[in-house]
Amino acid sequence: MNVRFLHSHEVEKAFLLIREVFLQTESRGLSQSAVDSFLKMETRDAFQQILSDEKTVFLGAFDEDLALVGVLCAEGFFLTHLYVQRRGEGIGKALFMYYKEILKSRMEEGEVIRLNATLSSVPFYEALGFTLKEEVQEIYGISFVPMEKKLKKISTEKIKKRTQQDKILAAFFFAFYYDSQRAAKSAAVAMPRETFPSFTYWFTFWNSMRFLSFFGTFFSFT
Repeated sequence: MNVRFLHSHEVEKAFLLIREVFLQTESRGLSQSAVDSFLKMETRDAFQQILSDEKTVFLGAFDEDLALVGVLCAEGFFLTHLYVQRRGEGIGKALFMYYKEILKSRMEEGEVIRLNATLSSVPFYEALGFTLKEEVQEIYGISFVPMEKKLKKISTEKIKKRTQQDKILAAFFFAFYYDSQRAAKSAAVAMPRETFPSFTYWFTFWNSMRFLSFFGTFFSFT
């Protein structure tokens, strides 16, 4: 499964996939007038207008044969489209996780993802951590429910703490490694020449175990 940004020449394929999936799955149980209303709203021109916004995220999922099997479109922190050709294969989840990673670089704009979920897709979004925000609503005969998911923002203090931990661990690792190499070479002076490589290896291994033991103790107190 490959998820990436879609290019302008792939817009037509994405548009056709959305209409096809809607007619095959989401349209079930809807009145003909509701289906017609959706198709009137989801036109090529309307789709192109959404994509012209610089905040728009337009992603596609491709299978092993490089065929487009899923589309995600969002206007910033508002998820507008998420359609997949085959359910139960992790396509929708892969698209959403990619989208969520993109939002982490835009955290100053907001910390909540919002969407209007059709009733049949509510369990899917709940599995991704979304919660119901309001009661069921209806427009043009299509029922939906507003949902949202709060993003966890890593504080500046936590980032500084992790960076400091990385520096400390790197310093200790270098000290352990350097000490083990120097001690092994000193001890090997009085040893037969053929014994030296084996001794160096095991001495370094022993000090590495000391380092790992310290590593676990260090994080148990942080």
